[in-house]
Amino acid sequence: LVIETSAATGSPLDDTTLVAYTLSGDTLTEIACHDDIDINSEGGNLFSRVQLSGQVENTEIYVMVVEYGQQSTGGEGNLGPFNICAYETSALELSETQKPLLSYYSNPVGNRLSVESPYHIQSLSVYELNGREVLSQIPNKKQLQLNTYSLAPGVYLLNVRTQQGSQTVKLIKR
Repeated sequence: LVIETSAATGSPLDDTTLVAYTLSGDTLTEIACHDDIDINSEGGNLFSRVQLSGQVENTEIYVMVVEYGQQSTGGEGNLGPFNICAYETSALELSETQKPLLSYYSNPVGNRLSVESPYHIQSLSVYELNGREVLSQIPNKKQLQLNTYSLAPGVYLLNVRTQQGSQTVKLIKR
């Protein structure tokens, strides 16, 4: 699995550090960290790329991206929009009949989030970016309305598990 950042049009952000983690219980464990894609060429790419291998299938990976130099100072710097992409480097073979695991709307979310899957949703969890679980359900349904009224405005991770696998997506609460 490769995860990389790149410049977003018009953003002041021009240099990132990317850190990938796994979560076990309440503990985040760093599995990769990278600063610059190409620091040796003049005008090199100052964005980040990590290549992960040896991960167990269905392992959830958490990613933190910060502006280079701001990770230890806590400063705001030029952090602004950027692109992030995760992809498999080997050829993917997908069945034409394979159904998407999850659909959800609306995002950004207000006080309710609709979640649907062609499979029974075994568990649903919402996490803060620091890994703390803030909502959890075991619906055993294909469709549900998640009450997000208690969530403060911000960015969260929604993880949905079915018998066919799990999927984590970013939620923005207004």
